[in-house]
Amino acid sequence: MKWIVYMLAFCLSFFLISCDDEVYPTMDRLEDAGILGEWKLDSRVVNNIGDLSIMCCDYLVFSTSGSPDDLRGNYTARGSGYENSGEFVCTEALDSLTTVRDNQIRTYGLNIEAERLTFSYIEEGDEIVEYWVKVP
Repeated sequence: MKWIVYMLAFCLSFFLISCDDEVYPTMDRLEDAGILGEWKLDSRVVNNIGDLSIMCCDYLVFSTSGSPDDLRGNYTARGSGYENSGEFVCTEALDSLTTVRDNQIRTYGLNIEAERLTFSYIEEGDEIVEYWVKVP
C-alpha cells in the first residue's frame, strides 16, 4: 500500500515539475491586420482611368516598430530610381494609414484584404487608387 502512495506522489510531483510556464509570443496587431511584409504594386487608377504605365518595379515593405500593442511600424518604399523609408501608423479601424518621412506627413485611405492592399489618395488634384499584392 505504501508503494502505491509513493508512486502516486512521484507521478504527481513529476507532472507538477514538468508543467512550466511557457511564454508564447504576443502577435503584433499589425501582423494580425495583415499589413506586414513585402508588397508589389499591381496596378494604379488615376481619376477612374487605369494607368497603363509599366508597373514593374515598385515595392513596399512594412515592418513592426517594436511594440506589439500599437498600430505603428516602419516602411521602406523602393522602385526604379528611388528608395525611401519612414514610419507609419494605421487607424484603429484599419481604414487609413499615415506616413511620416522627413517631417512630411501623408494620409492614405486603406483597405486590407487577403494578399491585397488598396491605397487611395489625392495628389495634385488627381484621385489615385493603387492596388498592391503580397510578395510570397
